[in-house]
Amino acid sequence: MKTAPAISLLLTAALLLAAATPAAAQDKTDPATILALKRAAERYALTKTRIATLLDKRMNPAPLAPSPPNPFYRAPDLPVADSSRPGAPGLPGGLPESTVPAEADESDAGTLAKFVSTLKVSGLSVLKGVSHLTLNGTLYKTGDIIPLEVKGHTAYLQLVKITPDELTLGLNEERQVVRIRK
Repeated sequence: MKTAPAISLLLTAALLLAAATPAAAQDKTDPATILALKRAAERYALTKTRIATLLDKRMNPAPLAPSPPNPFYRAPDLPVADSSRPGAPGLPGGLPESTVPAEADESDAGTLAKFVSTLKVSGLSVLKGVSHLTLNGTLYKTGDIIPLEVKGHTAYLQLVKITPDELTLGLNEERQVVRIRK
């Protein structure tokens, strides 16, 4: 019976050694693990700088100009001013008179009238209880946006209302009623 305490003592010692071995192994990390940890830290640092770059623009935006330019006005392409030739009197920078526009931009009503005159109404149909109109070869219903182009300028008119006798088109707040010929 003396062998039982010796075996239990041997088992206890083996368990203590087994428990102490992983702690000792953790202190000695291999170079591959250290390299992998460094790569992960570098990747995290790059990600952190990228997030900071993108987020700083969002959190601290650049202040706007006191009077920003009109985004709906496209300035004409101006010719390069010739310094040897004097410009027209009263015009800054020696620009010729032809570069100054003759009049201001058209109003919405004028623009709407100009673009409505280019429409070709081909037919009116009712599909599943909804009126559809064929304009310039394309089928439109109430609420659709109609892109029209005249002399390189595009306008987007809205088809506000369709009745059997007329259609109503809109541009911003302006409306124009067009009679449908039968």
